[in-house]
Amino acid sequence: MTDASNLAAALTIVVAGMSVVFAGLVLIWLAVSLFNLVALRRRTEATSEAQAAVVSAPSREIPRAHLLAIGAAVELYRRLHLEVPESSVTFERGDTRTGWKLGFRYGQRQRPQR
Repeated sequence: MTDASNLAAALTIVVAGMSVVFAGLVLIWLAVSLFNLVALRRRTEATSEAQAAVVSAPSREIPRAHLLAIGAAVELYRRLHLEVPESSVTFERGDTRTGWKLGFRYGQRQRPQR
């Protein structure tokens, strides 16, 4: 085979490979577009059904005393029955042997006092 025939065969393979990849990308794009259209239609149908089911009642002003009583009841319930998560990181001296808790070894972590 000569250099010209090698070049022609190489270009044929390159064009065929690029066309296969491009066709695959176009098919993937079409599939994603169709799925998006189906999902959008279902979403609009569900939204229209939900809007049709909503019954609007006339709104009225809630007295401030009622809002304060509800807020106080919720806060009291939270303090009595819910444990507040410890979200702050503090440092103290400790003696642990894991690499994950290395800060305990050097006195850099502290636990909050309860």
